[in-house]
Amino acid sequence: MSFTIGTTITPKTPDNIPYVTGLMIRPEFRWDQAVNGTSPFFNSNGMTAHQAMFSTDFIIPFSVL
Repeated sequence: MSFTIGTTITPKTPDNIPYVTGLMIRPEFRWDQAVNGTSPFFNSNGMTAHQAMFSTDFIIPFSVL
């Protein structure tokens, strides 16, 4: 079983940077859980039945012209 939640943040970019518009920051949290009694995930203490992950994407569109 897994659960993922994320959002998209679009901050206002400064007007003095005309080539970068539409910056998007997309944080995401994911939780995985084994439901069949196994321990398929590895952590610093050995094998475990669950794991968590946090990740972030930065999307920077730009224009050359």
